[in-house]
Amino acid sequence: ARVPQCFMVFSTREWADWKQWGKREVERDLLAEFLSFLEEVLARRPPKPCFVLSGRWGNNTEGVLTGTRPVGEFPMRALDHFEGRGRVVWDAPEKMGATGDWARGFSVSDAYSAGTELAEELLKHAESGKWPVAGG
Repeated sequence: ARVPQCFMVFSTREWADWKQWGKREVERDLLAEFLSFLEEVLARRPPKPCFVLSGRWGNNTEGVLTGTRPVGEFPMRALDHFEGRGRVVWDAPEKMGATGDWARGFSVSDAYSAGTELAEELLKHAESGKWPVAGG
């Protein structure tokens, strides 16, 4: 059975700054370069992609709430992990919070840790009885 495949292709910041292109131009060139790479590796031309979308991911972030500065170029900077506690973005009176890698660092593990820190803050408020929890 044929299974659809999904790929993410990233450029370096230097390349993006050097080119100074818009999203469509970046999509066009990175797609052409990636398809050429696949053709060389597979020894045949891959099928035309059914969906292509360019954009910026959080790891293009230059600063985060911890004040940590990025080290290295993406994607290598995404392999690090901030060891301290991040700042929790939580508005208790409104019962609203926000989180992501930007709250701690530059990696998926930072996004996960930021999520657990926000969850701990929510539980602390729920257990203290300072605000009602649905169903409780």
